[in-house]
Amino acid sequence: MLRRTTILALLAVIGTFSAHGAEWKAETWRSAEKLFRSDPRWLGADAAFSVSLGGDRVLWLFGDTFIGAGSTRRSKATFIRNSIAVQRGRDLSWARMDFYWKDEAGNAASYFPASDESWLWPLHGIHRGHALTLFFMRVAKAQGGLGFELTGSAALRCENPEQPPDRWRFHALALPRAPFDGAPLFGVAILNRLDSV
Repeated sequence: MLRRTTILALLAVIGTFSAHGAEWKAETWRSAEKLFRSDPRWLGADAAFSVSLGGDRVLWLFGDTFIGAGSTRRSKATFIRNSIAVQRGRDLSWARMDFYWKDEAGNAASYFPASDESWLWPLHGIHRGHALTLFFMRVAKAQGGLGFELTGSAALRCENPEQPPDRWRFHALALPRAPFDGAPLFGVAILNRLDSV
């Protein structure tokens, strides 16, 4: 789980806040921020979730992502629907980060497949035993509003997360039906709990 200072550094929040009469101040964690700028092609993303892969490895899941090709300007970047990174080292001030996305005929593409009409945005995940399970929002293009709508949830399992991410193999998992009206989002947050019997 990320420390509060890490989350604030990632969001680049600077300022003074007041909650219940108590004041606290946050500022950018400069040495950690460099980690997320270590690949000149990866120009930023939203929806950052982190999942421990055990040892000193941490998986980062990102939503909409800008991938540059020789330019650091987002206006000239390729826009993809998701990307990932694997952090090595638990301290963000000295860790290493490797970013991943797919390549389609020389063009950047979403790590988790997307089409022109629908895509996956990441939620949370869990690594237990030898399996990595990840959850997503299913999203589709829509008329009006923000131009998209949530159409449900998805879950993917990887049985070889000890390999580099360009070798990961995923298969879809069936999610249960909701016992109420509406479409819940599975995997917004996950509690890793081992019950004793």
